Amino acid sequence: MLSAALVTAVVVLLFMRLIVEKNRYAISLYKALGFTGTDLKRIYFIKGLFPVIAGLFVGFFAGNLFGKHLCGTGVSAGSWCSASRRGEQKSGGRKG
Repeated sequence: MLSAALVTAVVVLLFMRLIVEKNRYAISLYKALGFTGTDLKRIYFIKGLFPVIAGLFVGFFAGNLFGKHLCGTGVSAGSWCSASRRGEQKSGGRKG
C-alpha cells in the first residue's frame, strides 16, 4: 500500500512539473502582472488537486466494483489474488 502511494506521489509530482514547464510563458506573464510565487503555487496546486481527487474516487469505486472480477479472470494462478481467494475458502469466507 505504501509503495502504491509513493508511486502515485512521484507520478503526480512529475506531471505537475511537466505542466509548470509547459506553462513557463504564462507563469512569467503572471509574475509580470504582479502575482507572487505563493499565488502561482496555490493556482497550480488547485489545478493538480482536482485530477488527483477525481482519480482517487474513480479508482476506489472501480476497484470495489470490478476488483474481484478482474482478479478472478485477469491474473494467473499462484498470484496474490488466487492466494487471497484460497484464504477465504479455508476460513469459510470470513477473515480473522
